[in-house]
Amino acid sequence: MFVVGISGFDAILSFFYCLIILLIANRIKKSSKNTFTKKYFIPFIGFKLLSAIFFVIIHSYSYKGGDTFVYFAGAKFISTQILHQPLNFFVYLFGGFQSFQQFAFIGDIKVLYAFTDPSTLLMSQIACIFSFLGFQQYLASTILISFFSSFGIWALFSTLCKIYPKASGAFAIGVLFYPTIGIWGSGILKDTITLAAIGWMFSSFYTIIYEKKILKPLIVIIIMAFLCLKLKPYILYTFLPSMLLWTQSNFTKKIKSPLVKYSLAPLIILLFAVGGYFFLQTVSENAGKYSLENVQEIAEGFQSWHTYLADNFNQSGYSLGEVDFTPIGVLVKSPEAFFVTYFRPTPFEIRNFATAFESVQTTLLLFITLFVLFKTGLFRTLKISISNNHVRAFLLFAIIMGIAVGITSYNFGALSRYKIPCLPFFTASLAIIYYEGLRMKNKTN
Repeated sequence: MFVVGISGFDAILSFFYCLIILLIANRIKKSSKNTFTKKYFIPFIGFKLLSAIFFVIIHSYSYKGGDTFVYFAGAKFISTQILHQPLNFFVYLFGGFQSFQQFAFIGDIKVLYAFTDPSTLLMSQIACIFSFLGFQQYLASTILISFFSSFGIWALFSTLCKIYPKASGAFAIGVLFYPTIGIWGSGILKDTITLAAIGWMFSSFYTIIYEKKILKPLIVIIIMAFLCLKLKPYILYTFLPSMLLWTQSNFTKKIKSPLVKYSLAPLIILLFAVGGYFFLQTVSENAGKYSLENVQEIAEGFQSWHTYLADNFNQSGYSLGEVDFTPIGVLVKSPEAFFVTYFRPTPFEIRNFATAFESVQTTLLLFITLFVLFKTGLFRTLKISISNNHVRAFLLFAIIMGIAVGITSYNFGALSRYKIPCLPFFTASLAIIYYEGLRMKNKTN
């Protein structure tokens, strides 16, 4: 009921915003001394703009529905109330649902029912900022939020390039120009915000570990973690442990004395493990229905709902068979869940344009993965995955989250959205394994 199309005014406004954004991107490119920025930044911004436009077209004229329209309707509603009652600006933009009830509203109030979900309200409040700038036009607002989120993805990419400059080309393909990441990370969706948040958190962890700057990156981590906590807290449950492992391994690596290193290693690991446990418990307590105690219930709910959509509305479903949501039951299904996340749908599972579009990417990713394994060798791949502190942490996140979304989505459309936070880390791991494998081969020859 909230579906909107592209009006003439929206198209003209969006065109001018695209020109302004490209001019800003060109200014950033010229002012930067970074070779990666000069080479990739403008093509990346152009790709993000095209992704935002494509996202709007398929949702407005093909899908004709989706969460994006609920968030945009909420954003328009909030911006209308602010224009009508500007003194209540901060309450509308930062308040909870209870605080809204003290005001008299104008306009269509149907979207208020959606605000009973705190994550929907927060997403609408975030989108409200871009709705103001976009004059309440859907395409223009989407383009603006896509441009904003691009800096989070760029932060992820540029940090990977600092870690391993030789693989910058591979990182560009696997992070900046991966079509699924581009499209599902460019709409008015929770996924767009959480992906950008992951990028900024990753960059901030790097700054703390390698550049010894603490205050500013720590503030960024707290803000981005808060956004993930309120929008999609399960991402934090998998991302934070991998970052703690990354931090711990880098800290241990800097100890020069082998005796001191191996003596302190168990203590450092224990310290990070205990600290991480209590931190995740704190996160869980503030996650509401997505708390760790409710993980099984939420997972079963996701699976049941997406299975229903697949069976009744032909929404490209898949099945892993009967899943027992116990540690052993999940472990048994883990290989299949991991495979479905990164390598399905296969060409034999194409049902429509969406699955065909996704199948091309997953099939190419499967071939690239097999190529890396073949060129590097299974033994070297395992050795690099265990010994390389970057690959070890990245794969931990990619594997755990890949299994989690694969075992709960049961719908290729939903899966393509849910996996975008871990996709860059999987592709980055493949790139580092490949280049490290070449280095090891050259060293032995």
